[in-house]
Order: sequence, then structure tokens, then C-alpha cells
Amino acid sequence: MKKTWQKKFRETLTGHRAFLNGSILEYVVVMVFFTFLSLCYMNFSVIGGDTKLFISEPGDATAGTTWNMGADKDMNPLLGHTDAVNYPDGANLGDPSQITSALISFPLWLLTRFVSPFMGTNIMQIIAFLLVSMSIYGLVKRLTGKWYIALFAGFSATFFPYHLFKTVNHIGNIFSWVFVFELGAFLYLWKRPSWRSSLAVALSIVAGYFTDGYYLLLSTVFATTLAIGIIIASAVLRQGQRKIVGVVKSLLVAVVMLVVLAAPIGYVQLTSGNQISKTLDRSTSTIKTELKVYASTKLDFLAPPPYNPFFHGQEWYYSMLRQKAQHSNKVESTLYIGYVILGLSVLGVVLFVWRIFWHKSFRDKIKLSDRSDRWFVVLSCIVLVSMPVMLSFMGPDKIYKFGLTIPTLAGILTDHIALWRVLARFILPMHAMLVLYASFTLYILLGRFAINSKKNVAQIAIVATLGLVCAAEYATTINTPLFDLAKMPKLYSYLKQRGDILAIGELPLQDSPIEVNGYYATAQYVHGKKLINNHVSKYNIGQFSALGTEENPETIDFLRARGADAVITRNKQCNNQPWGKLLYSEKIDLKSTYEAPPFRQASTDDHICLYKLNKQAPIDDSFITTSANYAREDTGSYSTSLGQPRVTMKITDSRQRPIIGRRSSVSVEAFSTGKLGYAWVALQNGEQIAKGELEKSSGQPATITFVAKTDDPITIQFTLTDGTVYVPEDVRLKNYRSTLISD
Repeated sequence: MKKTWQKKFRETLTGHRAFLNGSILEYVVVMVFFTFLSLCYMNFSVIGGDTKLFISEPGDATAGTTWNMGADKDMNPLLGHTDAVNYPDGANLGDPSQITSALISFPLWLLTRFVSPFMGTNIMQIIAFLLVSMSIYGLVKRLTGKWYIALFAGFSATFFPYHLFKTVNHIGNIFSWVFVFELGAFLYLWKRPSWRSSLAVALSIVAGYFTDGYYLLLSTVFATTLAIGIIIASAVLRQGQRKIVGVVKSLLVAVVMLVVLAAPIGYVQLTSGNQISKTLDRSTSTIKTELKVYASTKLDFLAPPPYNPFFHGQEWYYSMLRQKAQHSNKVESTLYIGYVILGLSVLGVVLFVWRIFWHKSFRDKIKLSDRSDRWFVVLSCIVLVSMPVMLSFMGPDKIYKFGLTIPTLAGILTDHIALWRVLARFILPMHAMLVLYASFTLYILLGRFAINSKKNVAQIAIVATLGLVCAAEYATTINTPLFDLAKMPKLYSYLKQRGDILAIGELPLQDSPIEVNGYYATAQYVHGKKLINNHVSKYNIGQFSALGTEENPETIDFLRARGADAVITRNKQCNNQPWGKLLYSEKIDLKSTYEAPPFRQASTDDHICLYKLNKQAPIDDSFITTSANYAREDTGSYSTSLGQPRVTMKITDSRQRPIIGRRSSVSVEAFSTGKLGYAWVALQNGEQIAKGELEKSSGQPATITFVAKTDDPITIQFTLTDGTVYVPEDVRLKNYRSTLISD
């Protein structure tokens, strides 16, 4: 008589097993071990978790998901509208696309009902590391029966560099346990095709769908390659038509189940597709440009991670990092697999190919081979199918071979769907798969070479040595020391005590890069005031960057129009101003992560100043919105840079609403960083309304002025007077101004 699942579960709980033979105590001890490792790798950030995070500087990490959870405590788990930023209009923190992060955002939202956003994020990081380590431990232990190989796999899959670099900035990327579950579910289906294994496969895939928007693509592609891999494995193992048909049927049942389980995402797409498109969609040309920037190279997989202490001072190491820095960014290009995992995986493929094509006894008896040989064949087939597919997604959109231009899978995808730009994130399923394969190869090798003793001491020593080498390979001091809110300027703590101040603006106002707004939103954790600034670059695009610092007279006017009570500036000195009374000043170091937003001009002798704005009416409610929204301060003062030798401007009010039927006096200062000569022409509705030249040698700003209608956009085009090709970002613009003309 078959045992019921209830009886089996009861026996699991009450049965007496050897400690390392699948007992509950074994998994408790292993979980404690990986928890301790997680705390070590996170520099015990959870101890000071209300103010500390496992990051090195504010930005996406502190102004993204974590910030959302603390913006308004009374918000529902789907998030909503807040005027904590972009005051007084506010911002919608939630949008329908966030359904694809429900498995992270909802638990984090629940946590932050009881603890601070920082503490909640710290706890979620530990949970992510534990889910990865325990899932791969359980899978490898199930396949090999060797706890020490399972520990090796758990460490390698969890604490590899990409995970450590992505901890908070994109927290969904460390929840890669879903790919381990996919692997386990497909292996289960191959072994026992049934509705239960079909359900396991569907659940593992849909778990990815509700974890991160990128996982919609990653989980689907990975699952497809796994399905093909296990079918090929059945054919290689000569399991017969009945077995293969059973596997295919179970896969089809899994697809049906997946459609049902993923129905909420489909419903959201049907009912809110337009809103999702506005939030996520990019033009195909933009995606292809970004695809080239973030495309992975061979060096990304082979170069040890930045800040590896074991290679400090080695010129070859720094040379590799410099070469890598020519594309992508420090995080997305850290795709280091490690030579231990890579070497074992290559050995596995070589061993598999040799056995299949040259080892006669294995080929003739493959159908009757033992359990470990069967799993080895299945895993090898999965790797050989999956690796080329994932690498094709991770590279550029085209490759050039034999005089031919060959589109890659990445290029084919972006020709039709412009949603995902950083396909290097396929490293997540790839690494999980390679760790499993490398671990099983290690198990095969240790068994075949009869490295045994009574208590497996020799095997344990070999695996431990490989684990230590792997740890040295993966070592990085990224995010050391921890980011700590307590180190932010004391001005913010003073501001918190000012009950007469409701809303503030921090200067410079700007849209991009978003790290600047990330800094402002991070300071809000301390002072708790409403911000005129954004937390990300989703609102007032182009208008904030056109304003910049208090050097532009319209900036203070804009803050008044938006309802600001106070303004924060950073200058050489803090003095009372005609527009505001100085309340607080503090000497700061602009090179410090804590004391100024990124991209400020480096200086160790500056002050942060808090002014209470004088109550007076704005001059008028007309301001410029510019297409040149990327701001820089590398020239010694705030300016916006032109990627192309043209800029488009619109005249709007302080809420970016159009002004109809008026005329405005427009002015903007322009200069060349290369001190090149330019002619410029201002156009509106295809008609020239002004023209002039920038001085060639002085490098000083020239003021461009003209009168324009407020109804239509204005374009200023720049042409090099010597006929040479424009160098991107050479022309800089600042102090955009608009003053309405009384008719």
C-alpha cells in the first residue's frame, strides 16, 4: 500500500536519520552556516540596520525600492501616490509593471511596517542569500549525496561577484534562487514525468516572473533550453519513445499550468498595457545603442572582480580592469565565473564528449549506466544547449564572421521587443547552471579516481581547497566600508528639527544623472521634509536640468513657485542672500560620498548651506524645458551637455504645463569645452528667429537671446565654423531663462 504524502511528511519529521543523511538538523546547521557567511559578506550591516546598508554610496540602492517602502508608511503594498518628492505634484511610486516584482516588494513592504526601510532591505538581502545557498545545497546533496560538495556549490552559487555587486542597487538580481528551482524542477520532470513535476516546473518559472521584470525573459529562455536539454538527454540515453513522449507531455502540461499561473501578469498587460509601455518601452534604436554598451565580452567572464585584495598592486590585473572599463559599467561587466567553476565545467564537457564518442563501453551500455552516469548525461546536455543560447543573448546585436553580418539572439529580440537593455544579466541562470554542473563533475571525478578513505577525508580536503581558491577568486572589497546614514551632514539633522519648514529644494536641480537625485532622496531619510527634487528621473524631465544652481536667477523663482520654504546649496562660503536668510552652514568635503551628490567638482574646502526663502511672489511662471537634460560640473560650473550639436527647448510653467498664446524673451549661455568656433541658429516652426556665433578662443559663455512664441518648441542648431565633425558633449549650455513679455 502506497504511503500518503501526509505520512511521508510525518516520517520525515519524526524519523531518525544520520546527521548528514538528510536530517532536519543537517539543514538547520547548514542554514546557520550560510547565515553566518551572509552576515560576514554583508559586513554585518544588519547590526546597524536602521542606518547601514551593504552599499558604498547612495543612488539606486537608497532611492529605489528601499526608499519607496519608507516614503509614506500608510501606503498599500502596491504603492501609490506621494508628495514626498516632486512637491507639490508628487510622484506615483507604483505602476502596473511592478507586478513582476511582487515576490520581493510585498515581503519588503510587510517588513517595513515593523522595521525601518534600511533594516527591511538588510533582512531581504540575507533571505536572498539563504534562498540561493540552501536551494543549491539541497539540489546538489540530492544528486550526489555528498554534503561537502553541496556546501561548495552553495558557497559558489551565492557569493559570486555579480551577486555582491548587485546586492541592493537591483535587489531582484540576488534572488536568483528561482533559476536553481528551475533546474531542480526540470530534473524532477525528466526523472518522473507527471502532473506533479509539471506543476513544479510551472511554479519555478512563474516564481521568476513575479520576482523581477528581467526574469520574464531570463526564466523563459532558460526554461526553453532546459526543456530541449532533457529531451535530447532522453534520446542520448536511448530511453525509448515512450519515455520521451512522457517527458514531452509533461512539458506541455507545464506550459498550460504556467499560462494559468501567469494569468495575473497577462491581465495587467491587457488592462494597463499602454501605461506599462510608457514606463518601460524604449525605441528600438535606443535599446540597440544600450545593447552595445552593455554587451558582454570574453574579458568580462575571465577578469577577476574589481577590488580583489589578492591582486592588489598587480599591473596585469589593473590592465584588465582598464580594458573592461571601456564598455558597460563596473557592475554589469563583472561577470566573473571563476576558474575553479569554469575549469570543472570544461572538464565535464570534455569527459562527456569523450565518453559519448570514444569510450566504447560507455556508448554501448549507456542505457544501462548507473544513476550518476545518467545525471551526468542530462546535466551535460543541458549545459551544451543552454550555454550557446545565453551567450548569444549576452553579446552584441550582430557579429561579423567570414564576411557575413550575423544577427544574434539579442539583436533579433530587440528588433521586436524594446524592453530589456542589459542582457548581461543572463549570467544569473548561467552561473547557477555552471555551479551545479561543476559540482557534479567534481563528484564524478572524485569517484572515478577512487580518492576515498574511511571518512572521505581526502575528498573533503580536495573540495575544501577548491572552495578556498574559489573564495579567493571571488573576493572583493566592494561596499566596504558600509554606507551609513549617520555620516550624512549634520545639516540634515538640524533641518529635521525645523517645524516651520515643510518643503525644500536641494541644488543643483537636475534630471540626469539619477545618482544626484538618489543622494537627495537618501538625505530625506534623515530630515523627513518634502522635496521639490525627484527621487528618480521620471518627472520634470529637462526642466530641472535647465535650472541647475542658484547661479541661474530662475532657480530660486522656480522653487518659490513650487512652494519651497527653504533651499540647500553647496558653495565656497555661506552668506545671507537677497532671496533667503542663512539658517545653518557646515564645512564639507565634496570628495566625500556622504557630503555631496556624485559628479560634483572635487573640492575639500566647501560648505553646505541652508537658507530660509524670503516670502515674495515669483517674477513670472515661465521656465525652460531642455532636451539636454544630462548635467555636468566638470568645467567648474553647472551646465548641460549636448550629445548632438542641437538642443530643443519648450516654454512651460513651473508644473510643466504649456503656456498658450504668449511671447517670451529667452536667453541661454553657451560655450565650447574645446574652445572651438561655432555658428548657431534658433528655429521655431521651421523659421529662423535668431542667429549668431560663439567665440572661438575664449571658452567663456556667450549669451544667446531671442524672442519666441510660447506655443511651439524652439531648436538651436550649432555648426562648427571650421567644418570639422562635432565632438559629443563639447557644447555646454547653462542659465536657461524665460521671461514673459507683456502684450
